[in-house]
Amino acid sequence: MFGSTAVFLTKSAVRAFYTGVLAFLIGLLPAVEASAPEVQRPETEESPDTRTVEQLAAVSEDGGRAIAIEIHRKEPRPEWWPTELHRDDDLIVLSIMDKDEPGSRWEKVAFPPIVLRQQGDISFTRVEAIHADSVVLTNCDDMYGIYCTSIKQFFDADARRALGQVKFEPLGESALLQIGNAVYFATKRLWNSRDWIEAIVARFSPGGPELVFGHERKTAIATIPGPIAECRTLRLNPIRAGSLLDSSITPKTDPSCFVQAASSPPLWTFDFPLDNYNARGHYERLSGIVVQDGESYRAFPLSQSTPQDLGLYRSRFAETQPAYARNIDSFTILESIEAFAVHRNRLWFGKSFYDGEGLTGVGSLGYFDIERRSYQLIRLPEIADWSTSAILIENDRVWIGLTGHPEGADYSGGLLRYEMETGDVRIYPISEVITDILQHKDALYVATERAQLYVLENDTVVAHYSVEPALNGGFEIRSKSTRLLN
Repeated sequence: MFGSTAVFLTKSAVRAFYTGVLAFLIGLLPAVEASAPEVQRPETEESPDTRTVEQLAAVSEDGGRAIAIEIHRKEPRPEWWPTELHRDDDLIVLSIMDKDEPGSRWEKVAFPPIVLRQQGDISFTRVEAIHADSVVLTNCDDMYGIYCTSIKQFFDADARRALGQVKFEPLGESALLQIGNAVYFATKRLWNSRDWIEAIVARFSPGGPELVFGHERKTAIATIPGPIAECRTLRLNPIRAGSLLDSSITPKTDPSCFVQAASSPPLWTFDFPLDNYNARGHYERLSGIVVQDGESYRAFPLSQSTPQDLGLYRSRFAETQPAYARNIDSFTILESIEAFAVHRNRLWFGKSFYDGEGLTGVGSLGYFDIERRSYQLIRLPEIADWSTSAILIENDRVWIGLTGHPEGADYSGGLLRYEMETGDVRIYPISEVITDILQHKDALYVATERAQLYVLENDTVVAHYSVEPALNGGFEIRSKSTRLLN
């Protein structure tokens, strides 16, 4: 459930730099600011009617009230820009209107231009949530999408009055825990946190998740595996299937390079950064599974896809990058085991790969037969373009979190369900990167980055929750509307 060994140096370095700067800058900002100003346009500026208005997202309440987030553009958006992309002199506007009273429209600047970016004057704004009393927005640079800040704007819709604004760093990855008969949901307070010490924890009750504190919170955090250490760079001789590992690099002598997957028999996954580069100038890695034989350890490297596999299975790659697809041999394929689950004497996994800067791979579902000590891959067209961020085996059903690892922020491909007996595949649209999946009784719980939690019953999403800042300090759990119209 928590297996994750794929660490990509280039993206990690970029992420560490930007998030370190962001954490410092956010720390200089007050937690809660005064109400956002009403829409103010300079006297020398063109009439508001000359601005182009585009809607990012909206919800319609049962009483006929519409709450929307709009971009009021000073200049028209180029056709090739997505709607979320905008310039610094554009306005992000919160609007509220009662449908039966056309003249009742009220506006507030929900996200005035900010100066916390490094990539010029273009950025994008994502609508995280629209509630009856607040909205949550995240604004990121347009280059990597990892240098972000979030704002929660509170308001009184009836009084047409802004109540306050909280600026915060987007929350981090989430984990699911089962302790006894209870299900817990934990999320990191900072996006770039490596540990769970400051995690926000909630327990599920009949009425939904409730925040827990004190001893109960500490007990839940103590059950989450600690951060995976970065393995040192190694210089190794070629390793073939079943090769004995050198005594200097084993789970016993150098545990930072291994993640234990099972205790009986003892089984680990590994992902070694190697001290050499290939002919294309790319660093190399070695990923796979280690099985203990008495006092010895045997390695079984994960087989890598070929350039022909890339052209055969990744149709989306050929369509979106035709210039590169015509020269497939110039790419270095580096695939690893990131998420895994042990079930019925098999270690199930999905391949993962960095998809940028000349590195790539082919996504696939697979398992390692522990008795036969051999790999079996299952090629599914729906997974070929994606890495696997989480996996759960439920009898003859496999649940997989699909994610992309580009040069920049990861992005979600949704939740994939695969039926082993029939081969049927279905993808559920989960917009955030999935970090954990848990089955408990009749419900499937799906945790994601940015502190989101989905609950599925009978193959249907029945609830969606998010952890958000509260106006009076601290955090709260909100149920997100399924009527968000993008």
